[in-house]
This record gives sequence, structure tokens and C-alpha cells, in this order.
Amino acid sequence: MCRNRTPPANGFEWGMPSRFGQYKDGMIDYHWNTETREYDPSHIRPEGGFQVNFYGCATQADAEATAGETALTYKWQVIGADGAATQTVEGRNCRWSPRFAEGTYKIRLTITPNLADQPEYYDQEVKVNDLFIVSIGDSYGSGEGNPDIPQKYDAYGFVSAGAKWQDKQCHRSAYAGAARAALGIEGSDPKSSVTFISLACSGATINARIYSGNQYEGSGVLEGYRGVDPPNPNDYSPASFLKPQIQALAEAANGREIDALVISGGGNDMHFADIIADCVWHNMPRVLGTGGRCHEQPEITDRLADDFELLPA
Repeated sequence: MCRNRTPPANGFEWGMPSRFGQYKDGMIDYHWNTETREYDPSHIRPEGGFQVNFYGCATQADAEATAGETALTYKWQVIGADGAATQTVEGRNCRWSPRFAEGTYKIRLTITPNLADQPEYYDQEVKVNDLFIVSIGDSYGSGEGNPDIPQKYDAYGFVSAGAKWQDKQCHRSAYAGAARAALGIEGSDPKSSVTFISLACSGATINARIYSGNQYEGSGVLEGYRGVDPPNPNDYSPASFLKPQIQALAEAANGREIDALVISGGGNDMHFADIIADCVWHNMPRVLGTGGRCHEQPEITDRLADDFELLPA
């Protein structure tokens, strides 16, 4: 019955499954609803807490056994500060996947009958930690220029299929810097998990108002915003705008403490695209050997200085 196998160190192993990085429809699942323009609240604040996986199979036979049919009996307990069990699950199952709120717990595993040289029970301190990482801001944060699925071209060079984004209205992508950092953190520690959301939107400003001709398009971070690629290009009504990112974040978090907030902003408030266009224009004489560098043009450097003064403190 008991084939050769070394039991887990300290009686059992444990870890938390990854929450960020799972794929759905060919892209990383952001749990974002494009219809309601909201994140799934049950993902941000999961009912019952966060899943923790425990593994305590003491023999190879038990490791291979169907749940509920191990030869040995495994009693999993959560031990309170007074030494008494606050939760007990006992049966012929050497795996256990409960949910816990974030915090530190003493977990006890008792295996019967005792194997040779086995203590009466095993205790371990388990810290349940899910990092809530949030990104807000503009195209630097949204992932502009790097869609989740690039557009495709036919043999004649024409677009045969458009790019796909986590959110097309904002050109939000899982290849954005903050998203890649969150993925790296998720994969670096098997004993913690990551909840990541992004509200960053390409073209957004902190509070500088954006206009297309005489049509108001919002701003983004502190006010509503139409988005860089709105569903209806002809609809400029405020009802079609995305919520201010700060408001959307407050509603999504719903009181949950944020562990890391990544903010990118200010470039569009300073008319970044216009400055680049001016730099290219003023650099043309230099390309031809008759002009100076962009940063040597007073009309550009003076404008940049003025724009810096306009940024919110």
C-alpha cells in the first residue's frame, strides 16, 4: 500500500494559484466587461476570500488516489490563538483547497494512522497575501501601440483583421508596462497571488480638457473621457464618456486597500504629440544640414516650460 515516497517537508506544502495571467479567447483575462465598462467585482473582492491549495499526501498511493479514497486519513485544521481549532476538515483526502481572507493562519495537519517517524501532527504558519495592483493614466500606462493581438494583413498588404485589445475604447493591452510587471510579480512567488486592474486610457489627460475641433472629448483621470477609439465616433454626448478613472477606481476597489498604484500622466496635458510633431518639423532643416537640434529651438523649449507650469501639483 505505501510505495516509496518522501512526504512533503514539515508535513505539507501549500501555495496560492495565480489570479492574473489566465487566458480567455486568446488574451489574458482582465475580468473586464466592455458592455458595463466595469471590472467583475467578484474578482476584485472574491466571496469567501482567496483560494489556498494544500498538499499533504504522505504516500505515493495516496497522491495517486481519487479524492475521498486515500488509504490514510487527513485532518486539516485552522488553529486559533487559544490553541483550539476554528475549522476542521477530516477525511480520506490529502489535498485541501479552502478560501481565506488575507491574513496569517496556523494550519495543522494530522495523519492517521501514524507512519514511522511521523510526529503527532504538523503545524505551519500560512500567510495569505493577494497583492492588489492598479494602473491608471494615459497611453504610457494603457499599452498603446502594442495590442494583445496585432492586426493582420493579407497578401496584398491590406488589413484583413483588426487589432484586438483588452479594451478597444482605451487601447488597453496586457502588454502595458504595469501589466507586465504584475505578471512578473505573480509568477515570482507561488505563496502569493496578484489581482491586477488597469483603467489607463490612451489619450487621457490628468485634467486638461481635450477638444476635437469644437467638440469636447473630456480628459480622463479626473473627468470623464470619450476614449481614443469610441464605439460611436459621432457620439460626443457626456453619457457616452467613460467615468473619470479616479471614480471608476474607487467604485471597483469598493474599499479594498490598494497595494501598488501605478500612475502615468502629464504627457497629454503638455501636448506631447504636438511637441513631437513640432520637433520633427523643426528638425527637418538639420536633416538637410541647415538647422539646429529640437532642444535648441526657443519656441519649443519655451512652450515646454509653460506647459510644465500648467501641470497639476
